[in-house]
Amino acid sequence: MTSLRPILLVARRELKENLTDWRITLPAGILTLVFPWLVISATEFGIRYAQRYDPELVVARLIPYATMVVGFFPISFSLVIALESFVGEKERNTLEALLSTPITDRALYFGKVLSSLALPVVGSLLAMGIYTFGLPRATGHAVPLDLLGQIFLLILTLALGMVAGAVVVSSNTTSVRAANLLASFIVIPAMLLISFQALVILWEQRHVLWYIAAAQALVDAALVRMGVQLFNREELLSRTQDRIRPTRALHTFWAFFRQEPMAAVGRDSGTPLSLGRLYRRDLPQLLHRNVWAIVLSTGLAVGAFLLGWHMVRTLPLPPGAAENWPTSGEDWRALGTDSLRQFLGGSPWRIFLHNLARLLGAALAGLFSFGIAAVAPLLGTMGLLGFLAGEAARVGLDWGALSVLVWPHGILEIPAAILVTAAGLRMGASVLSPPSGFSLGETLLLGLADLVKLVLLLAVPLLFLAAIVEIYLTPWLALQILGG
Repeated sequence: MTSLRPILLVARRELKENLTDWRITLPAGILTLVFPWLVISATEFGIRYAQRYDPELVVARLIPYATMVVGFFPISFSLVIALESFVGEKERNTLEALLSTPITDRALYFGKVLSSLALPVVGSLLAMGIYTFGLPRATGHAVPLDLLGQIFLLILTLALGMVAGAVVVSSNTTSVRAANLLASFIVIPAMLLISFQALVILWEQRHVLWYIAAAQALVDAALVRMGVQLFNREELLSRTQDRIRPTRALHTFWAFFRQEPMAAVGRDSGTPLSLGRLYRRDLPQLLHRNVWAIVLSTGLAVGAFLLGWHMVRTLPLPPGAAENWPTSGEDWRALGTDSLRQFLGGSPWRIFLHNLARLLGAALAGLFSFGIAAVAPLLGTMGLLGFLAGEAARVGLDWGALSVLVWPHGILEIPAAILVTAAGLRMGASVLSPPSGFSLGETLLLGLADLVKLVLLLAVPLLFLAAIVEIYLTPWLALQILGG
């Protein structure tokens, strides 16, 4: 259990430095004390302009949007402060003195996070307070209290995520320049989030903001956990240069690939690589290592199917959209096998490469999203199947019989998709709790080696067989059952 006192000592030291640096306090003061009055003037002008149209409708959108803008601008300094937290001290030659203090790595990390977060959040609250106080006197319209709560939660969770990510970047680079270049991986997602929140406000769907805040809090927890796991003062002092070494990365990947999964974690040599060993020893170990990810992926697939079925009630197809669907045996026989093959994809190779590329692309995208992006193809496919099944049932078709268009190849394709999704999910999430003694890069390369093994040993054969079945067996079975 980390004591609070050393965390506060580090935070107080950092806050003193930040408050005495005019390059931080002057711009932050302008954004906090002056910018809200500019937004109040802009809001007043917007309300006057809207009087000729629908003022209440505009006010319902303009005031929440302006409140969000006022609150979000001051927290931009949290990223600047956090990026400079470790690497800036290293350039000023003050890092060694800080790291030599008798406090734990965890206390040092949380102290840096707290100090980077405190000043921008206080500035954001002050700016929103000025806007809330001044707006009724300028326009006669007040800011709703529940909106202030929503905006504050969004600001706090976004700022914590930016700071946690920036501290990780700052502790893994050797110069402020390198940290600023890597900051784009934080700034771009943050800007996309703010843009999405603005759209939600403009659509007057403010209840969605609570869900966004909850999702941001989950991401914050993941980023903070990753920072705690990866922070190491010895590595911070010993790192002298940032250099990409593709050859070394390839050697490390190959070393993990040719070892048994459990031996790779223990850094043991293990038995020699062979196809027989891969299926006899590696595959069972990989399935055991990914068992919870497989269970989670399966649950998400079932949930997506049920959600798609439920969406039929709220977002059904327009009337007449299903009129051209074949409903009788005669209609199905009229289609013929060739038409069904063209409808399903036309070529086994095309289907195989398409499915493999989608799954691998999503799994690799999971590297940058804690594995979240890896589930996208599986959720999209299962959600679409659930929607089509529900729509068929809604218009009176036998969706059970229609499932013959899916299950012959689906019994091969869906398990393959679940396996690749699970491996991508675990690979992306592995950075939250890397194995003992493994760096961030080694953890990702170990997960990538596991992913490649699962793809080559199971996913590729299953997807290839599924593509052959989809073109040559599924159309024939469909005509036998539906056209009979």
